[in-house]
Amino acid sequence: MVADIEDEPNEVEPLPNIDFNIRQGNSLIGFTELQEVAREDAGDASLSNWGVGTAVKVLYEDIIREQDRHRASDSAREAQNARKMAERKIDTHSEELNEKIRDQFNELVDEDVSLEELEEFSPFHWVLEFATVYREGGFDVIIGNPPWDELKPYRTDFFPKYDTEFRSRPPGEKDKEVEELLENPEIAVEWEKFQRDKERQATYINQSGEYEYQTPRVEGQQVARTNDLSLLFFERVYDIVRDGGYVSQLLPGPFFNAAAGKDLRVHALEESEIQSIIGFENRGIFSDIDTRYNFGIDTLRTEGSTDTVHGIFHQTSVDALRSIDDLALEIPARILKEYSPGARIFPNIEKQQEVSVLDKILQTPPLATEIEGAWRTVLYKELDRGRDRDRFIEDESKGDYPVYQGKNIHQFCYESTYVDDLEPISLWSVDEDNEELSAKRRIREKNFRARNDAISLKKAIYNKFADEPEFRHLPTSSQKRFVNQLLTEEFDRPELSLEDIRLHSSEYRLVLRESARATDERTLIAAVIPPGGVVVHTLYTVRPFEANPTKNDLSEFPMHNAYDRVFSDKELFVAFGLINSIPHRPSDPRVSPNTP
Repeated sequence: MVADIEDEPNEVEPLPNIDFNIRQGNSLIGFTELQEVAREDAGDASLSNWGVGTAVKVLYEDIIREQDRHRASDSAREAQNARKMAERKIDTHSEELNEKIRDQFNELVDEDVSLEELEEFSPFHWVLEFATVYREGGFDVIIGNPPWDELKPYRTDFFPKYDTEFRSRPPGEKDKEVEELLENPEIAVEWEKFQRDKERQATYINQSGEYEYQTPRVEGQQVARTNDLSLLFFERVYDIVRDGGYVSQLLPGPFFNAAAGKDLRVHALEESEIQSIIGFENRGIFSDIDTRYNFGIDTLRTEGSTDTVHGIFHQTSVDALRSIDDLALEIPARILKEYSPGARIFPNIEKQQEVSVLDKILQTPPLATEIEGAWRTVLYKELDRGRDRDRFIEDESKGDYPVYQGKNIHQFCYESTYVDDLEPISLWSVDEDNEELSAKRRIREKNFRARNDAISLKKAIYNKFADEPEFRHLPTSSQKRFVNQLLTEEFDRPELSLEDIRLHSSEYRLVLRESARATDERTLIAAVIPPGGVVVHTLYTVRPFEANPTKNDLSEFPMHNAYDRVFSDKELFVAFGLINSIPHRPSDPRVSPNTP
């Protein structure tokens, strides 16, 4: 605010009026609209306190009058009195709105949250704190670096105030330090309060209906809420910026490459004009963050939609900010949207040639697209090494089948006959006779509970036969009840059970290694594993079956014939060869111009 004083301080222009410009509070909780409307169509709870008490618009207009009197003052005394009156009214009116928020908390959190407890969350009522900005339609420009944390009760956010070295301690030391600190009753009480407060705020934000872009759906499944503060802040920006205003935000990786950010990415492309995106890999830019961490700067105008983005990704120095006009590529918005048709993840494009290649690739439907007469595939992760660890053993002599990991496969290979340094199988599991320890049993349970009708036999049966005229006498209000009555009463067989589920591990399967970097010799490594084995999360695999029951299948037990092969063995191995191939440009000196 003060520039180039040099040798003549008296020539400096007077400071701007900042009395009402620097404010503090919790940006995510509070009123951003002049009208109180329970938007039940957006998923809000039917909040009982809407419209109770003085209307927000009336409180806003009261503050506007005092701030206008402050700006029109002819003397310092008059200005000071008007400022104090305006500040007093902001405080008292905020208390009235806090009561409304408190009532919402009590309804949504289902607890008795006192006004004092609510005020500890520091609700920030934008319509009051920046009343004159709202009179002009909102902010012209919003520049921000929102928190890169999640709204969860992490111990690394609490215990450092009692142990300044807590964050740098190894996990074992942290456990021991927490145990010792919690022996202090006062710290234990504060820790419980910290956890409760975080959970209350998260529940309120998740259920208030204020944030509608935080639970996207990917491949028919709703993505679990992450309560990522950067995503919440970015959505809040749209509530307070005017139409046609400008936004520039420094955002962490999840905004660009996580499923949780899908709806926000699509909203930014379709409801605003993205002017530039610069993506970074943290090579020494932020010293306290992993060097592999990705983040970026998104700059947009909140009007119209996006046709082309001026941007570049995977930059390793902030020098890119100074030369963005020379470095930036022209990236069609269609590429950003269609590169990952499920999660809408943005690709890390570094060269204009990559834009051209992606543009050509995306002219062909993705392999997951359902096209009559053509095979399709959706990659998935079968088991998780951590969450399913109770189903794995390391003693081969006690195992009945292998558990494949990424390190166990290489190009075309799943064992070391042709690859010297390929690691041998180190995880095994047991047959389903031992239900509590069997990995295959866990997989069968997961597929039995699946929601996708290509995987869920129960849902596939319900979708196909619930509307059939001959079965209309059966209750359809519950999928489980309909399917079980259909099987037992109409086809004289047992209720649907785990035994009816056909395991994908009974066929040859294509697997792809999860971990790959742009600097690796190969970024796509695939193999075909034989029937019998299962895989963990470091390998993606392809389901060889989809549930497609016919009436003839319904009388069988187990109902394995209700599954159709998605592709033949020949198609599988053709795709396998293509995936492991290396495309060459004709201009490559190693390739003859006549090479197909």
